[in-house]
Amino acid sequence: LDLKHYRTLISYTDPSFKNSSTSDYKATILVGKTNNGEFHILKAFADQTSVTNMVGWHYTIMDFVAGRVPVLYYMEANFMQDLLLDEFKTVGNITGSHIPIRGDHRAKPDKFARIEAMSPLFERGLILLNEKEKDSPGMMVLVDQLLMFEKGSKTNDDAPDALEGAVWILSKRT
Repeated sequence: LDLKHYRTLISYTDPSFKNSSTSDYKATILVGKTNNGEFHILKAFADQTSVTNMVGWHYTIMDFVAGRVPVLYYMEANFMQDLLLDEFKTVGNITGSHIPIRGDHRAKPDKFARIEAMSPLFERGLILLNEKEKDSPGMMVLVDQLLMFEKGSKTNDDAPDALEGAVWILSKRT
């Protein structure tokens, strides 16, 4: 949909600190909720990449939205959040534009249970992926991680975890 059809957009980031082929993925998902209760995944970024690249995704989102609707930027809060926020500040000082990102400090239940709880939303067709982004690397990683997600699996689940964060915040706000 045109961005004006979303009251608010949530950009949610599940960071990882390491940058190697064996580390967790960094994932940032941009989601909007429609008036009829659908969650639209507009953009997805997920990769085993540097913190600087992850910060750059937020500027890509800022450029995509271009001030047409508000975006609330959230990041999973953990022990390394201060280090990551320093990188956001550094890039903001260089670009002259700061991302107003805040930490998600909620006491989260088990990751598997949180992600699995989204299943009924998918089954009822309430979570939709942006068809224009189907070939983007981040969207493909999100789809792959969702399809491989199961209890006890050692498969990466960082993109679904970021999606759950965005859906949870949007549900709470609306």
